[in-house]
Amino acid sequence: MGKLLMMLVMVLAFAADSVDAQKLDRAVLAFGSTGPNLTPFWVGRDAGLYRRYGVDVDVVFFRGSTIAINALATRDAHFGAFGASSSVLARLGGMDTTLIATATPGLLFYLVTRKEIKSAADLKGKRIGASRPGTDSDLAARVAVQKLGLAEKDVSILSMGTDTERLSAMTQGIADATVVTIGGYGGAQKLGFHSIIRFSHPNIPS
Repeated sequence: MGKLLMMLVMVLAFAADSVDAQKLDRAVLAFGSTGPNLTPFWVGRDAGLYRRYGVDVDVVFFRGSTIAINALATRDAHFGAFGASSSVLARLGGMDTTLIATATPGLLFYLVTRKEIKSAADLKGKRIGASRPGTDSDLAARVAVQKLGLAEKDVSILSMGTDTERLSAMTQGIADATVVTIGGYGGAQKLGFHSIIRFSHPNIPS
């Protein structure tokens, strides 16, 4: 299953009466994270690139990829940009989704911790913040634990929202570590946190 995982994908949901994007006056693009890889979708809208192909696209934020992909199921959105984990799980759950493109293959996350946590042994028994279950950040947290030689039972993985919200939880002492995207890593460093594992290769997880 690891080879199927991508950080960011475009997902198109097909219903019985499938929608032809070329004929739409308006379409909604759902996204569930705040990573920098979403920039092209905003640029496409602001530069009028969607309109050039006959589609007026509204880019809408949903809190988490699992909620964003549910917008496809309820037809509140026509296509989406989010991690592959949610799409694959939705497909396995019976939703008719198709992955049509990827911007960054792999789990491109950093596991950042409080400064006193410097090793896997230090992380044992600690709280790791992630987004909702079924999202790429949730998967990244679990993979990071395994890569460090720990079992999931050795830590507590908590659902805490976006990168910004999870970093805030760390500053308040609610979480001891979290996984963040490349965009969130700079903010983590400014807050005094550091990374003990980085997913920098597209074949993670293998």
